[in-house]
Amino acid sequence: MRRGTRKSLRPAGGSPRLRANRGRNARRRRGEFDRSYMDNGSPARIGRDVLRILLLEDRDADAELVERALRKAGFAYMFDRAQSEADFLAKLDPAPHIIISDYYVPGCDALHALRLVRARGLDVPFILVSGVIGETRALEAMRLGATDFLLKDRLGRLGSAIRTALELAA
Repeated sequence: MRRGTRKSLRPAGGSPRLRANRGRNARRRRGEFDRSYMDNGSPARIGRDVLRILLLEDRDADAELVERALRKAGFAYMFDRAQSEADFLAKLDPAPHIIISDYYVPGCDALHALRLVRARGLDVPFILVSGVIGETRALEAMRLGATDFLLKDRLGRLGSAIRTALELAA
């Protein structure tokens, strides 16, 4: 047999599995919520609604890391970012479904932001994300009402942390 004349045994459109993945990826790019992609579908509680997320983060690179983790988890979401205390307070109305906060943002750390949220009477899940903070500060945040704590180098767990926080808030 000559080189390059061998016929492929695959169907013209690729394998059925490849075609299914192409369809799912196209739906995700259009922003559709695909529950079959989610593990156990906990966010099915909000159905095909878009998850409203408020992120308190001052660094662009870290905000992109969080957003990438959210996309990888398969959420359909609206991402609103605050970089200061005044900006954060303004974006609390209407209340988001969940708040993700860096531990230290100049002028407004996560503990202060958590106190502001609770002072407004909002019972919104609050996830603390940080590069390096001690165990004592993480425990203090949990005592004040933070739902979860994640290190920035372990953001792969963000999807399950959000699902758990939403289940607890329900």
